[in-house]
Amino acid sequence: MEITLTPEMEKMISEELATGNYISPTHVLCEGLLYLRTHRIPKEVRLENLRCEVQKGIDAMRAGDYKTYDSADDMMEDIIKEARSEFEAQKKNGK
Repeated sequence: MEITLTPEMEKMISEELATGNYISPTHVLCEGLLYLRTHRIPKEVRLENLRCEVQKGIDAMRAGDYKTYDSADDMMEDIIKEARSEFEAQKKNGK
């Protein structure tokens, strides 16, 4: 396999080699590929979690479990109150 690197990529590899953490350009590239492999799964998991949360919101709305606001300011006040309440609860629980 032949790979062509941009000057920016070559510079990144050189910078990584200069740290002394890698013994060769191949080592740097292997580490980068391993990083991709290990971080791809969590991204898929995060996406699935997001889908579940969206579905929860859809289900709640269908069940009539939502609140309407007369203005964006009213909504922001409610969000701030809820955030403060959650923050205080976490402080009490030592989190």
